[in-house]
Amino acid sequence: IFDKASGETEDHQQITGFEAYRVLSMYTHINKVIESKEDAPFSAKALLWKNNKYECKRVKAISYDMNSAYSYAMIQDMPDTSVPPKQKVIGPGEIGFDVNGNRQLEGFSIYVFRLMESPFKKFVRAYYEKKNKAKTKAERRRAKEYLNFCVGFLQNRDPFTRAQIVGLANDLILSLIDENTIYCNTDSIVSLKERPDLKLGDDIGEWKIEHTGEFAFNGYNYQWNLDKPSIRGKTKSYFKEGWDILKDELPECNNKYYFDKIRGIMLKCET
Repeated sequence: IFDKASGETEDHQQITGFEAYRVLSMYTHINKVIESKEDAPFSAKALLWKNNKYECKRVKAISYDMNSAYSYAMIQDMPDTSVPPKQKVIGPGEIGFDVNGNRQLEGFSIYVFRLMESPFKKFVRAYYEKKNKAKTKAERRRAKEYLNFCVGFLQNRDPFTRAQIVGLANDLILSLIDENTIYCNTDSIVSLKERPDLKLGDDIGEWKIEHTGEFAFNGYNYQWNLDKPSIRGKTKSYFKEGWDILKDELPECNNKYYFDKIRGIMLKCET
């Protein structure tokens, strides 16, 4: 009932963040830097970027999605959080973070760690292979969730390692923005023209073409070809076919269930 994908697809959420973290912990030791997420000094934010010139316009575009952006980041060098951070000028083989969790590569930083070879490589390769060899949508989604959800749960234990993973993915996308880029996030780029510099393939860090056709965005909400839109905070089941992000009002609610406070149960909405 509370699955974000409920009512949109048969491919529902398979696991929790804790389950993903538990399995990750079986592959490698994870330093418990904080006791709970409330103790975290920051929470690194995933990238959202748009070219304001094209906001509220419908244009021909191509969407490129990166295969497992967080997995790509997880196999890069990680901060050695077994030792408390130092306040110093960042030196060779070190990484720093600012008060917002953004990566710092040079200058003075209040959180500086030595970089080490990633301890996550075996886990990433194992579950990426499981995803590629999955025989059903549910199996594929389950493997994908292990790879992604563990990163989110790291915020509860080691926010510095999570910041490195999120930051590496963000920085890669930012480095690929060019004059034809109109929208992007942590693992995708929407371009007005083809991007031959992005290697297409099935391996981690390679790219696939996800959408082509007419693209429109309003803020960070977007829509392809008058398909059901991607609106932050609302599931696709809220929207009727043909809904236009540039013309139509947002639906207030189209939930399939509601919570009966008197009886304390979920009931199906009347249609």
